Amino acid sequence: MKAVFTIIIYTTITTLFAVKTIAQKTDMVVKKDTLTNNKKLKIATYAQTGIVVSTLATLNAVWYSKEPRQKLGSFNDSKEWLQMDKIGHGFSTYSEAKLSYAIWKWGGLSHKKSVLYGTTMAWLYQMSFEIMDGTVASYGFSWADVAANTLGAGLFSFQALQWNEQRIVPKLSYWRQKYDPTVLQRVRDLYGTNGLERFLKDYNGQTHWLSGNLKQFFPKTNIPTWLNVAIGYGANGMLGGFENEWKDKNGNLITRYDIKRTRQWYLAPDIDFSKFKTNKKLVKVLFFFLSSVKMPLPALMIDGGKIKFKAVTF
Repeated sequence: MKAVFTIIIYTTITTLFAVKTIAQKTDMVVKKDTLTNNKKLKIATYAQTGIVVSTLATLNAVWYSKEPRQKLGSFNDSKEWLQMDKIGHGFSTYSEAKLSYAIWKWGGLSHKKSVLYGTTMAWLYQMSFEIMDGTVASYGFSWADVAANTLGAGLFSFQALQWNEQRIVPKLSYWRQKYDPTVLQRVRDLYGTNGLERFLKDYNGQTHWLSGNLKQFFPKTNIPTWLNVAIGYGANGMLGGFENEWKDKNGNLITRYDIKRTRQWYLAPDIDFSKFKTNKKLVKVLFFFLSSVKMPLPALMIDGGKIKFKAVTF
């Protein structure tokens, strides 16, 4: 939940700066530093420093300040939420590294330095949350989160340095779930009531994807440049982090083991908006952010060992 929350705040604050940054040429072209305009590099540095400080302060105010504190302690949550939150951490770190790279590149740094600074900044940014988690009694420092953050940053940097492009892109989709009336109070308590809360908190409605561009892997074919194939992962039936057991407001223990916690796998076509050329700056920015969203298209789904076809998958 917090992983998705951080990327939303990070993206929202950077949008105004990104309108100018992403609209410039930010393709992964290998070249030496072009620091002909030190003012741009200063702007990039100050902007990212401001982004990090402001988002950390915001999250501390709205998230951590209300929680009881403790000395730095760890917590093994590797099996929580059927690993949906861990994939969210990887998605967040990848997205932050991608955006930070674009800003450093706009500032005049070389491709390799932009990759190094971008991924390092994203990883350290997420690590700061892990440290704050470690000082909160109800959370704790999570090595599993650190591993997920490292994989997300590594996915971006490996492709940037190996291929000078992003052939495989993590994406997110969401569809609001319908629940049994007997668990609606638990759903409200756990996931909230409005659309934004549900999007942030309800892992049952989220699907994470790895979307690969076919033309980039098979350049000599006639495959459309915008066509991707995506592999998705989701989970359902979760009414608690580790199991469907909780206490109501009166302290009564409630167990709903009859609701099965299941993993879901998907295979679907997708669209790579970065391959559509345009000279309009706002459209470029739109395509940049759409590159993190899986388009609703038909898919094959494996759910509980059964293969299903879905006409539209979000």
